[in-house]
Amino acid sequence: MSANNWEICPKCRENAEKEMRDAYGEISVEEYKELVAKAGNVENFRTFREDYEIGVLGDKFLVSYSGSCERCGLLHEFKHVDHGLSLT
Repeated sequence: MSANNWEICPKCRENAEKEMRDAYGEISVEEYKELVAKAGNVENFRTFREDYEIGVLGDKFLVSYSGSCERCGLLHEFKHVDHGLSLT
């Protein structure tokens, strides 16, 4: 399966927002502005690879989804196979 879609990773985005909150008042204004700019650019977080498949395989109906982020390690998988497909 190849990558069907690249989405914004919610965990990476959340980590960047936490880093920004934790840094407030602890770093220079210039450094803080850089963090804000980085967190505000959603393209910096389009690291969540989604792969999915839907179709019929013999007498089975298959739905498969996986999503993962190499940067933070977030992983989600879902698979469903319906063996009761009627071919009549």
